Amino acid sequence: MRHVIPTLAFAVLLGGCGAPTAEIVPAAAFETNYTVIPEESHIRFSSEQEGEPFTGEFTEFDARIFYDGDEIDVQVLIPLTSVRAGSTDRNSTLPGPAWFDVKAFPVAEFRATELSPTPTRDGKLIALGTLTMKGISADVSLPFRLTEENGRTVMEGQTSIMRTDWNVGAAPWDTDEYVRRQVDLDVRIVATTD
Repeated sequence: MRHVIPTLAFAVLLGGCGAPTAEIVPAAAFETNYTVIPEESHIRFSSEQEGEPFTGEFTEFDARIFYDGDEIDVQVLIPLTSVRAGSTDRNSTLPGPAWFDVKAFPVAEFRATELSPTPTRDGKLIALGTLTMKGISADVSLPFRLTEENGRTVMEGQTSIMRTDWNVGAAPWDTDEYVRRQVDLDVRIVATTD
């Protein structure tokens, strides 16, 4: 029997969490049997600005996920205009050319087609994929745990990325001096079976 694993991106998932507003077409022929509960799901991030921690999130995302125990195929689309980063200044600056450059690259995409054959020491599965932002693709691995709560599937995963791998925060923002380059991602997806 085929099962869908809600997992990212960043990042991660099944339709219903807001449709991307850019011309990126979801991959065809996905079979899904879960529906995400958007108000209980999130893709959040945290970092530091001038030594002060801050958190943010993407308020919209859309994904297709297939998993049958041997195969995984995940596509997550995140409209970058949906970023909210805890302050009016960050909210207005992040969409600009030096950061996400949403006019040229409005959507980030996470695509994973395999799981690591070896789970983490604490038993988490690891989705192996590629994150594409600003026209740059780089590998990302997402350790995650699946649980069942009140008949719903809950996926929770955390990972860290270096924003400069995607030229997010171009010079002079490409060092740790003003904004930490490491960004910690937190993904929680709650879904029900169809």
